[in-house]
Amino acid sequence: MTRVFYFHGGPGGNSTFERALFEKLLGPNVYCWNEPSLKRGAKLDELNYENWLQSSLNFFKKNKSDKNILIGHSFGVFACHHIALNDDSIDKIILSAPASDRKSSERNIFNFCAEDFLNNNDIEKANKLKDYLSDKELNYDNSLLPAYQIALSNEKLFNRYFYDPNHLQQFFSTQVGEFEYDVDALFNVRKTWEVASSKKNIAQSKCIVVFGENDPIVTKENELKSLRSMFSNLEVKSFEKCSHHPHIEHSEKFLSLIN
Repeated sequence: MTRVFYFHGGPGGNSTFERALFEKLLGPNVYCWNEPSLKRGAKLDELNYENWLQSSLNFFKKNKSDKNILIGHSFGVFACHHIALNDDSIDKIILSAPASDRKSSERNIFNFCAEDFLNNNDIEKANKLKDYLSDKELNYDNSLLPAYQIALSNEKLFNRYFYDPNHLQQFFSTQVGEFEYDVDALFNVRKTWEVASSKKNIAQSKCIVVFGENDPIVTKENELKSLRSMFSNLEVKSFEKCSHHPHIEHSEKFLSLIN
């Protein structure tokens, strides 16, 4: 029996919305991972990229069948890649708006946040983000924390993540309690990602990549070079009227790629 595994984006995120959606559309053989989080009992010193990867692999190995399909959203591409390198039971990988070129996606986020601040006459925040963007390498250092804090203060930030405002409202209605966004996990996993992800082996599993044509965070042009350094067998698709969550905004069309 084929089992489907979902690995959410972030860092700092969770799968609570997708669990309900996928179980409704696919039935019970869907396994949705939640990363270690302070909101769910993890300790601060446990929040790092290596533990993040190991958690995803442990979850998969505990629940896998003889035939398995992985779905990864955004930063979840790294969990899917890691599992595919460490297990030979993967039949297919389906990626939703993968953020494999992390620095490119960060640059895009900071750029549109700076634009929003300018449009709102918040010149100070716009200029601070532009100062950070002037670093062409975008290496992680102590300036990344305040840059992200500024971006997260943008009230319109997550409006860009969904093409349809109704999907935005539905998604965030589930992000409460232990499923609140964990900013500490974002910072701590991200700052330890830099070195750990510098060397990549290529996974051989069939991989379907879905981009949203209205996604301002990841773009096909920026991602394909990085993805080809991670996966050897790529099939690329684009969904119209879709931003950073193809698996939510066009869920039935997206999940049809399983078959």
